[in-house]
Amino acid sequence: MIPLTTGVIPTYFALLELIGKESTDMTNGPILMLFSLVAFIVSSFPIPVKLTLSNIDSIKRFRKISMCWKYIDSCFGCGLFLLGFFVMILNLTSDT
Repeated sequence: MIPLTTGVIPTYFALLELIGKESTDMTNGPILMLFSLVAFIVSSFPIPVKLTLSNIDSIKRFRKISMCWKYIDSCFGCGLFLLGFFVMILNLTSDT
């Protein structure tokens, strides 16, 4: 998702120039895309939770916390991505 998000923003502005629209007032979509990019990057960071390798319960707890963190952050990033993409499509197809 990270390369897709970074590639969509310049393509969006190129399409705006191609169809002759001013891009100064249509930046809500790319801003949402940048926030989704940040969310996807943050979801790949390690979580600073104490982990003891000799204790199996500690490993299970760390795994559960890590999976929940990555799932929630990925869903948040995906939601922002889809919202930003929808806003970009609405901006490209609007008549004003």
